[in-house]
Amino acid sequence: MGYWNSKLGVSGETWANIAPATTGQYDAVINGATVTQNGMVFAKTTDHVQIPIPTELKSTTSATFEMRMRSDGGFNNGYADLVNQDGRELIWIGPYELVLSGIFDTYKYRDHKYIPIKNPLRLIYITITADLTNGRITAYLYDPLTGDIESDGYTTDIGTIADGDFVWLSRTQTPHSGIMDGIRIYNRVLTQEEIARNWAVGIELGI
Repeated sequence: MGYWNSKLGVSGETWANIAPATTGQYDAVINGATVTQNGMVFAKTTDHVQIPIPTELKSTTSATFEMRMRSDGGFNNGYADLVNQDGRELIWIGPYELVLSGIFDTYKYRDHKYIPIKNPLRLIYITITADLTNGRITAYLYDPLTGDIESDGYTTDIGTIADGDFVWLSRTQTPHSGIMDGIRIYNRVLTQEEIARNWAVGIELGI
């Protein structure tokens, strides 16, 4: 449903969505972040990117969110957030931990699952799947340097995605120092085989 690669589609403050099915829609807005050969770099406390959630995702019963990230260890334990229209942070992907907080849950802001990130100063791949039919949220973390894969998850009372939801890459309240790139959003739960195939191609299009 959406794909943002810093090597493609960046023009001024626009980071174009280049997913084949939705090209021309859901372009992200860049505020201060800079494109380098290593990816989208966040180097100031005000740097952030705002990615709209595809409309097609709002009526589905499952979803997958993927990204590549590295922390430089600075700022305020910066996060990539999935934020609903009320400003609630529903996923926090931080430099030292990944926090699942009722992902895609508009109203029930209560459950939390903390997953430590062992090597935050290295580039890692993060995949989060959410199945709204059974409330199961699963996170996968892959370190391409070592080949290590971690996964964990939990079951909660997941709601739906509300109009106005965004993915924020870094925020003024919780700024990120480092790289975030290769954002993919799907309107279904990817299989573990599909996730591994995406990791194999890095931040390229994937499946």
